Amino acid sequence: MVTEWIEGVNLERANQDQVQSMPIPRRIVMAISLLRELDIFHKQGLIHNDIKPNNVMINFGKLCFVDLDSVRPKNEKPLCGNTPMCTASFMPTAQMAFDVTYSSDDVYLKFNEKTDMYAFGITIIHLFQEIYLPKQEKITINVNGGSIKTFEYAPFSLHHGPKYSEHPALQKILKNMVFQENDKLTSCEDYINALQEVLKLYPDYEKYLAEDRLVGLGKDIAPDDGVKAFKDIEIELLGFNQRLDCVRKLSL
Repeated sequence: MVTEWIEGVNLERANQDQVQSMPIPRRIVMAISLLRELDIFHKQGLIHNDIKPNNVMINFGKLCFVDLDSVRPKNEKPLCGNTPMCTASFMPTAQMAFDVTYSSDDVYLKFNEKTDMYAFGITIIHLFQEIYLPKQEKITINVNGGSIKTFEYAPFSLHHGPKYSEHPALQKILKNMVFQENDKLTSCEDYINALQEVLKLYPDYEKYLAEDRLVGLGKDIAPDDGVKAFKDIEIELLGFNQRLDCVRKLSL
């Protein structure tokens, strides 16, 4: 699969001094634009499954998802095993982290828009570390049944950043992406609208609106469109692999 080459550095390795030097309203617009990418996936019935700072590139004020081989249709079993490509430390619960580590039979059914949003929240907080500092901590839990008695994983906890109290509206939205306590904020569109309202609280926010590069894109996308496109790609890849096998056999 050939995709556009994205310049920049991933969000985990980004120089935080440079990131924090960007005005807050500009970073809010960046987050909105990345949410629009995720919204397009979800509207097409697709789940990303592996959102994390390593899979988000930042460059010249833009954020983009990369390494999209984790994307799968919702509730569809992976071609190999029971677990979509994912990262256990970005799972919302210890039980799910355990299930993906040991590939429980129905674990693929637990990946949905909520698990994507949890991982998105932990990821986008890396953009606002004066509000929240994401810290990875090792946790050991007891496991009942089977030969495995304990399980260790490393989720992220949120610590107040040095300017936490200066951005109450923004910190509430970021927190809810992770803890999902407000039932009025669930979908990507909900968070886009909420962030747009928060954006208006900051002076001179208008000059950053043009950087919302995906505004209006994907409004006419239906769930079946993504599933069909995904199947078309799988068929193309299958045909490519078959042709590759033929070439290899002829070369022997």
